[in-house]
Amino acid sequence: MGNRGRARRRAALSTPPPSIPEQPTGGEVQARREAAAQIAFYAAPRTYGTVIDVAGFSEAGERIRTAFASRDFDAMAAAVPDAMVDAMSASGTPAQVGAKLKEFARHVDHVIVYPASFGMTGERSRQVTADLLKAAAPG
Repeated sequence: MGNRGRARRRAALSTPPPSIPEQPTGGEVQARREAAAQIAFYAAPRTYGTVIDVAGFSEAGERIRTAFASRDFDAMAAAVPDAMVDAMSASGTPAQVGAKLKEFARHVDHVIVYPASFGMTGERSRQVTADLLKAAAPG
């Protein structure tokens, strides 16, 4: 119990970029690449440095910011290690995304998701959003 006899509440978690592959087979690579690009986009401003540091990705954050200073978006995404994608996103096949969202939900009251979009075409962004809604739907 928390203060004044109220049940303790856990925080909401806003997870960066869920991304779901276009292709049902082998598309996990595409989804993880899209997630890495979105993570890099959010990690580029120094204001997010503390979040990146606390998560254990200080070196990646520095590489991302260096690439951003040169406006090298491909290098920004390449600077995101696999461990960072695993820790900071729900990406992969629909089953992988669903499982990751369920894992996040074990630790918080509400998981807030939004689809990756950085560097995507409008059409791809809409597809990822539709796929995410299917993967995250209760059921």
